[in-house]
Amino acid sequence: MIAGTFRTLKRMSRIDPSAPYTSHACTGVDECRATEVGHGTGFMQIRLASATPSQWRDSLVDAVTADGWVELTTIDDQARIAVWNHADLGTQLKPGDPVAVHGLYGVLAVGSERFNVVVEKA
Repeated sequence: MIAGTFRTLKRMSRIDPSAPYTSHACTGVDECRATEVGHGTGFMQIRLASATPSQWRDSLVDAVTADGWVELTTIDDQARIAVWNHADLGTQLKPGDPVAVHGLYGVLAVGSERFNVVVEKA
């Protein structure tokens, strides 16, 4: 992506500063139509993640916070990963739940649901 395509760059304290994402004022989680990193999941994002199955990592949820962070541990090598979505995923996830994370295209799979996430190694 070209850096100039991003409107206002914003940095969160826990996110790698080299991973750009835009500032977006959502009116509500259900109304969010933004497809920036950590917001709405776009069709192409789902399509690309589906086309690269080797990039999915099966994981277990360790913790979920109200500010959108989900702490994960991968099943294959016990790596710690943190993902962020602008919504509180606490209603969908609880510690011990199985999920899959696609690190290349930033998708969190929870059953048949897909969430656009910022992926950070913990």
